[in-house]
Amino acid sequence: VASRLRAEGEEQARTIRGEADITLRGADRPVEEYKATLRRIVDTSRQLAAVIDDLLAAHKAKKAK
Repeated sequence: VASRLRAEGEEQARTIRGEADITLRGADRPVEEYKATLRRIVDTSRQLAAVIDDLLAAHKAKKAK
């Protein structure tokens, strides 16, 4: 479980970083494209936070045994 969650977290972090990198490297874009990218980054960061919460819960459950 922990290794799967860690892998999911790593993937989410790469997605956030990739979205930001691609947006910053490209030519200037319309404001709506920047907003769409920021929405994806926010959504992905929420998913990452959920994965982190799951990892912490799994760790606490393992320690309680």
